[in-house]
Amino acid sequence: MGADAPTTTLEHVVDIDASPQTVFEMWTTADGLAAWWGRATAVDARPGGEIRVVVDDTHVMSGRFVTVDPPGEVVFTFGWEGGELAPGDSTVSVTIAATETGSRMVLRHDGLPLDLVGSHAAGWTHFLSILAS
Repeated sequence: MGADAPTTTLEHVVDIDASPQTVFEMWTTADGLAAWWGRATAVDARPGGEIRVVVDDTHVMSGRFVTVDPPGEVVFTFGWEGGELAPGDSTVSVTIAATETGSRMVLRHDGLPLDLVGSHAAGWTHFLSILAS
């Protein structure tokens, strides 16, 4: 991605019938990520630690944790190994707050090139629905 290429932010708000700590663990542990996103092959949930998720036979997400603040916030860099959006080219921020029935999670994916918004919006919608269930 060129440094001057226009980018945008996707945002998804999801209500989940689980505690903030449980939702946090779904983002910061190998078992948690495997339950909804793909096979996590590296999860070192600390600033600078690696996050790597094999989503399927052709898609491997790779990044580094920036912020790990249990149970309310996780931030990591995001990209696809061998893909148009290279690891580190974008950032995913997840905030989690308690509600009367569980948790409200807000996901913001910053730095997405405009031509990749549609595919990433569809992907997040699909995988976050699995997470919510």
